[in-house]
Amino acid sequence: MAIVTERVPAVAPPRAGGRERRVFDCAVQLQRDYGHLPALASLRRPEARRGGGVTIGLVETALHAGIADLRGARLMVRRFVDSHRVAPAWLEHGTHSVTLIAAQGHRFLRGLVPGATLVVALVADDSGCAPAGRVAEAIDWLVAAGADLIALPLGHAQAHPALDKALSRAAAARVGVHCAAGNLYPEPVLYPARHLAAVAVGALTRQGLLREECCRLPRLDLGAPGSDVPALVAEGRVETRSGSSVACVVSTALAALAISEGRAAAGPPAPRVAAGATA
Repeated sequence: MAIVTERVPAVAPPRAGGRERRVFDCAVQLQRDYGHLPALASLRRPEARRGGGVTIGLVETALHAGIADLRGARLMVRRFVDSHRVAPAWLEHGTHSVTLIAAQGHRFLRGLVPGATLVVALVADDSGCAPAGRVAEAIDWLVAAGADLIALPLGHAQAHPALDKALSRAAAARVGVHCAAGNLYPEPVLYPARHLAAVAVGALTRQGLLREECCRLPRLDLGAPGSDVPALVAEGRVETRSGSSVACVVSTALAALAISEGRAAAGPPAPRVAAGATA
């Protein structure tokens, strides 16, 4: 499977004054750029509560080790391919997604849902490809790990039977899989986003319009912020990225916020009554 993303210029880590470094909050940035979108209202929650009680699954390429802002995050990572020299582009792609969701704000960046649990499946080999069979295994593992929803910011032109089955199993388990639609318009929406069990996500401009290059046929299920979205791509390097990969991750984080708020409003689950117990 090919990576679907775009690169735009790096942004220097923000500083306040001469010495003190100001933590870059992804939620604040999105509210500033996309505040007219109602779905972003949940981002006004205190950062420690954003995403609490929700488990997000993420299928990604690779991840830089030693990111200080991931220290203390509820994070579990498993690699599904043998890789020894992953290209820098794939490391940056995965690190951007992970920190956009879960960065804790220790040094440079606070993610959208730092209170969530993030379970990451790394699937890119040394050539930068993500074998479809491994992606299918990753989806099954994330479902078994308790993911409430999954982000899959990767895509390819061709469908694959093993992935078809994995997506159907996720749907049967009531786990929504948000997938990147692709940035190749007028080409069709990439696979697996066009699978009927997937949520096909397109990238929006700051004006709330679909980006010109975003794939949209035969269908898109939703659009999410996908223009100049900042996150870490390596330790100390904040970059903005655009495209449906970023939008897919943002839409998953926003859905996680909605689940978290719904559970908080409902209160703790009622205790189960043991079999045979009487009043």
